[in-house]
Amino acid sequence: MSETVVLLVEDDEDIRELVAGYLENEGYRVEEADSGRRALELTESLRPDLIVLDILLPDMSGFEVCVNVREKHNMPIVFMSCKDEAEDIISGLTLGGDDYVTKPFDPQVLVMRVKANLRRYRGTGGGRADIQPVRIPAEQLLQALTKREEEIMDLMALGLTNEEIAGRLSVSVGTVKWFNTQIFSKLDVKSRAQAIAKMHEIRNAGSF
Repeated sequence: MSETVVLLVEDDEDIRELVAGYLENEGYRVEEADSGRRALELTESLRPDLIVLDILLPDMSGFEVCVNVREKHNMPIVFMSCKDEAEDIISGLTLGGDDYVTKPFDPQVLVMRVKANLRRYRGTGGGRADIQPVRIPAEQLLQALTKREEEIMDLMALGLTNEEIAGRLSVSVGTVKWFNTQIFSKLDVKSRAQAIAKMHEIRNAGSF
C-alpha cells in the first residue's frame, strides 16, 4: 500500500512543526509549504492525498490557493485558521474546502479530521484520494432538501446571484451562502453548476 502524502501549508514554523509531528506519528508523509505559491507548486509535483491549508499566508490567501487547486484537483482540503467568523467558515467551504478547524486547536482533533476526510474521499481500493460518490435515490434527495433549500435551488436555476437571491428572500448574503453549502453537501456536489445539473437530472427523471 502506497504511503499517504499530506501537504501542510502554514507560514508559522512552530505550528507547522507541531502539526507535522502529529501527522507523521500517524504514519503520514508530510510535505511542508510556507506560502501559497509553494503550496501550488507542490500540489502539482506531488499530487498529495490531502491538503491542510492555513488561510492567512504571506503571498496569497488560503482561499485563493483552494480555488486554484480546485480547478484541477479533487483531493480533500482542510482549512485551519484563527478566523472563526461564520462568514469565513462558509466562504472556505463554499470555495471548495471540505473541513475547517479554528485555531487554537487540539492537534489530535486535526488528525481525526484528516483521517475522516481521507476515508470519505477514498474508495475501498485505497490509493490516491479520489471521490467515490454515493448514489442516493432521487426521492431521498427530495426529502433531504428543505423547502427553503428547494426555493434557493429554483432561484439558482434562474441564474440569480447570491446577492439577488438574498434580496429576493430578504436574508443576508451570508445566509444564502450557508444554504448553498448545505445544498452542495446534500447533493454531493462542489458548485452551483453541478447542483443545478443534478436537480435537472432528478426532475427529468420524474422525481419532482
